[in-house]
Amino acid sequence: SMSDKKGNRIPSEKYRQWRVNYTSIPLYHYSKEVANWVEFKTNGSGENDMKRKHTDINSPSEVRVVSCNILFDEFLNGTEFEKYKSWRREAMVRYILSQDAHIIGLQEVTPEVLAEILSHPDIRDRYICTASVDDTSTLKPYGQILLSTLPVLSCEIRLLGTS
Repeated sequence: SMSDKKGNRIPSEKYRQWRVNYTSIPLYHYSKEVANWVEFKTNGSGENDMKRKHTDINSPSEVRVVSCNILFDEFLNGTEFEKYKSWRREAMVRYILSQDAHIIGLQEVTPEVLAEILSHPDIRDRYICTASVDDTSTLKPYGQILLSTLPVLSCEIRLLGTS
């Protein structure tokens, strides 16, 4: 790889072309003032109000990351689905919270499941999220979300085709 006069790495042309397909996505936090998940706003310097949400965070010596594939609704139908849906989703949120993770990656999240996750008071109080119930554009029909207790300066996504 190449570097500029200050020693900063210069990305290769292949890397720059690969990065073209990434799109920045907003981050959301729960606002008690409006009783809803709202987007973090940035000021002119590129800093966002993430620091206000995480005023008590020191740099941890270890970071705990959890990843879960949570798609299950597709495999249940009718009475069986209704019987287990609520129980399964409550168990999923309990599991997520029991992991006490700094960063949680959830795969195959549907808008309906996102609403249920984000309605939990402990999720609202502890985490920021890469989606909100008002912005499920990356979850159609399902997608990925990140929840984080740590400050995140930016987030990008690369949408891939289904074939």
